[in-house]
Amino acid sequence: MPGVPVPADRLPVPGIVAPAGRPPVPGIVGRVGELGALRRTVGSALSGGTGLALVEGEPGVGKTRLLEEVAAEAGRRGALVVWGRCLEGDGAPSMWPWVEAVGALLEAVPAESRAGWRAGELSRLFEPPAQAALPDRGVQFRMFERVAGLLAHLSGRRPVVLLLDDLQWADEASLHLVAHLAVRLPGGTAVVGALRDRAPAPGSELSRMLAVAGRVPGHRRVQLGPLSLDEVAALVQRETGAAPGAGAARRIHTRTAGNPFFVRELSRLLTGDGTLTEDAARQPGVPSAVRDVVRDRIAGLDPPARDLLQVAAIIGRDVSLALLARAAGLNAQAVLDLLEPLTALGLVGNRPGDPYAIRFTHDLVRESVAESTPRSVAARLHLSVADALESESPNPATALRSKPANPATALKSKPTNPATALENDAANPAPPPQDDPRSRADMVEGDVESLAHHLWAAGPLADPARTTRALVHAARRAATMAAFEAADRQLQSAVRLARSAGLEALELSALSLLAIVIRRMARYGGPAFAVLERAEDLARRLGRDAQAADFLYIRWIASAHAAQEHRDQLVHRLRDQGQASRDPLVRAYGHQAWGLHQWEQGDITESFRHMGRDNRALFDNTTRDGKNAHRHDDEDAHHRGREEARHSDGEDTHHHDREDAHGHDSENAHHRDHEDARHQDSEDGHHRDGEDAHRHDVQLPWPCLRAMVTALHGDVAAARAQLDAVEAGARDDPYMTSVWAYYTGIVASMAGDPQLGRRAVEGWQAADPERFFVHVDPYLRQTWCWTRALTGDDPARAAAEAEELLTTTLLDPPRWGLAFYCGLIAEMFLAAGDPASAAATLDRADAFLQSHGQRYAEGLLLLLRARTLAAAGEPKPLVRAAAERARSLSTARGAHLFADRATRFLESL
Repeated sequence: MPGVPVPADRLPVPGIVAPAGRPPVPGIVGRVGELGALRRTVGSALSGGTGLALVEGEPGVGKTRLLEEVAAEAGRRGALVVWGRCLEGDGAPSMWPWVEAVGALLEAVPAESRAGWRAGELSRLFEPPAQAALPDRGVQFRMFERVAGLLAHLSGRRPVVLLLDDLQWADEASLHLVAHLAVRLPGGTAVVGALRDRAPAPGSELSRMLAVAGRVPGHRRVQLGPLSLDEVAALVQRETGAAPGAGAARRIHTRTAGNPFFVRELSRLLTGDGTLTEDAARQPGVPSAVRDVVRDRIAGLDPPARDLLQVAAIIGRDVSLALLARAAGLNAQAVLDLLEPLTALGLVGNRPGDPYAIRFTHDLVRESVAESTPRSVAARLHLSVADALESESPNPATALRSKPANPATALKSKPTNPATALENDAANPAPPPQDDPRSRADMVEGDVESLAHHLWAAGPLADPARTTRALVHAARRAATMAAFEAADRQLQSAVRLARSAGLEALELSALSLLAIVIRRMARYGGPAFAVLERAEDLARRLGRDAQAADFLYIRWIASAHAAQEHRDQLVHRLRDQGQASRDPLVRAYGHQAWGLHQWEQGDITESFRHMGRDNRALFDNTTRDGKNAHRHDDEDAHHRGREEARHSDGEDTHHHDREDAHGHDSENAHHRDHEDARHQDSEDGHHRDGEDAHRHDVQLPWPCLRAMVTALHGDVAAARAQLDAVEAGARDDPYMTSVWAYYTGIVASMAGDPQLGRRAVEGWQAADPERFFVHVDPYLRQTWCWTRALTGDDPARAAAEAEELLTTTLLDPPRWGLAFYCGLIAEMFLAAGDPASAAATLDRADAFLQSHGQRYAEGLLLLLRARTLAAAGEPKPLVRAAAERARSLSTARGAHLFADRATRFLESL
């Protein structure tokens, strides 16, 4: 029927006459060995075991087709088959393959228990960011464990086969989850993934995932190579309905290098009257690359059809017809008519299971169209897609579904209701949207990141404030799903754009979230310090002094952990601001920072004076779970009101300038006049949420720090009680348990209590078996070495392991605690009966004291020097003098724990 697209597999190929009555050839051409390997992988799950396989090959080699064959066979054998497909491009939603896969898994859970499984961490995959708080550092581990638990729940009843396609496009968080499951697959589960081994080449995160999978016993790596000459001939016959001549088959095999997609496309192009001859394969001008074949087919399209194809390629491989209509500015009938030649050429077809969307027949088709679109045209199309996504029309994902008259035949005959739905959306295309928060709230989750991508790709054609807000909103969504790497990229872009456009309030909003994401990723260093310094400066310029104190404190903590020289300047600023401020939050930062600074300087008496109290009580503007509990005091409220007025005026002026430059009509200009007022509540909410996340983060270790100082001040029993309370409060939170273990390990080693050290390490190992929390990992591994050594478990080996660990993880760049952990290694050598190595290690510790400070452990180092002298057989007066020096210095500084240990040692002489 004219004007109605038909599925690609129902269309005759132009110029080919298929033999009448020939049934379709079942299965796939070739791939006998590869298919056998995947059958064994799936068979392991069907018999109650586990299976893991990864299929690799060049684009177009048939990876997806192989997975489809495996999926069909597994389904016939009773398995629950679930797909997770990765999408190409920066606009692809974070964690998308898992949103798709986990959604399908949840549908298989009985209705009465589905809500319970969907709650908790899995809800982050589906809830809008406005309804989900920014996650803590442990959320990724908890989410991953929940996915593993869901798989175990289902596979206990029925084997599960999970197929992950196009892993080369997966975001980092999705790859982390693949790696997590690879080593924790429950029985009855098989995972089969597919990825390109070139174009693009595997990135670092993909390579790490492959390395993890490679260590799983019984895993399979299936490399798909080219088809043989006979297989190429068989594939050509299947595509054209006629066997090619021997010469033609050889020519096609040579030209295509046996790539199945290229074989199919080239055979279609070269077949004229139903017979593919050697002369046809030899003719000049035959495309030499697969993308050239696609471009040749596109060249014959009429301009309107080609334009629509370009819009579709900009949107992605899967394209909602309603979104396509709005982005192209066409009505329903025009879109349906223009799709007919595209479908006939095999460029697009129905999306499986969804009659209200189309799909490019292969990634290479979409990539070829997108690459051939001029950059200036692409920028305009990106803006059109963004406008369509944010228009006040119904949700793109649901517009066509509002009146589904006959989904099974929607694109096979001219449908009434889908066309009507398209007419409602596209007959009169809406004007460009004005970043309305209401339309944004209605947007499906995947569209949030897609919107940001299209606005960013539109470049100067899009309003910078609109693009910045979209990037921040997309980053919040990604962070909510623990996709921190994606959030980092989006926020970096938002910061650059806002800064170049002079949008200080928006830049601060982006920087605030970026600082949180950096800490979630445990990524410290030069770029992180630059972010914090810029954020503090902006906050002060905008009158947000309390927020500026947040950034200054975080910056100081990071510099202290990195043993940077300028940390002293920062802590003096914090102390001075705390003494001068009426804000309890700023005062709390001053007390806490100065107490920790005195700890580093070795003045434990002064440190305890500042940190022996519960400084969290001074945070009377936030509750301990980080949620906003009050408004700022009158002075801060005045500053904020003044800033908001300045921000609103400035952005109003900026928007009017933009409207004049772009020639927007008066209706749009009037709409822009009110834009900032509509955004203010949303931005204030994000601003407060960011403040809460920062303050929650910095307060989290304070009880442990207090316990650490309390123990060194001499009250180990009180310190242990404080740590016990933290452990009880952590419950099953792996991050908080790791924080507790880290500080408990420090207290244990300062007190010389290896049993407490063992308890700390075992708690950490149980809570974080895959070592997600890399910032505490090297320290707890040091504690584990020390615990083993002091309990007689091969102390020499433990000392050597700890020494290597210090060199590889704490020394370059230098990290916090170098002198202290050198002291622990010296104690390990003493346990091994090697005083010479202990003495050399203590010399190294003294050098670190001179170069990096951190003198809180100096009394312990002096005591260990005395013990080393004794172990080396030095005269008792010399040993006693060294121990007296340790006791005297420790007592003078208030490090009574070390003084007591020195006293006990002296009594033993």
